[in-house]
Formats: sequence, structure tokens, C-alpha cells
Amino acid sequence: MKRTLQRLISFTLAVTLVISAITPNEAQGKKKVKLNASKLNIEVGKKKTLKVKNSAKKATWTIKSGKKNVSLSKKRSQV
Repeated sequence: MKRTLQRLISFTLAVTLVISAITPNEAQGKKKVKLNASKLNIEVGKKKTLKVKNSAKKATWTIKSGKKNVSLSKKRSQV
């Protein structure tokens, strides 16, 4: 009786170990949303396209001039 119980417990543990190793891990996080360039130098009158990576939404940006640098400010986001 005692030996049969030990075999049953070890068989159950082995089966659960195999099942947990086979099933895929679906708890992966989403990728971060980021721009394709972190720094960008543009001359006056020139154009450069920035792309948003890993985003389902389309972003629209406007350029706002500052004292020394040009900074981007988010205008609106389209669904």
C-alpha cells in the first residue's frame, strides 16, 4: 500500500513536470513603443520622417521651436 502510494505521487509529479515544460509561456510583455531615431540633426528647410515602432495607433506630431533646440510636441493620436 505504501509503495503504491509513493509510485502514484511520483507519477503525478512527473506528469505535471512534463506538462509544465511543454506548455508555452504566454506571459510575455508587450514591446515598448519608441521612435526610430533618438537624436536627429536637421538643417533649415530640410525634412526628416520619424517613425513610431511597435504601436498599433498612428501618431501625428508638430514641431515647436524652443530657445536652442527644436522639440516635438504631441498634437493628436488617431485610432
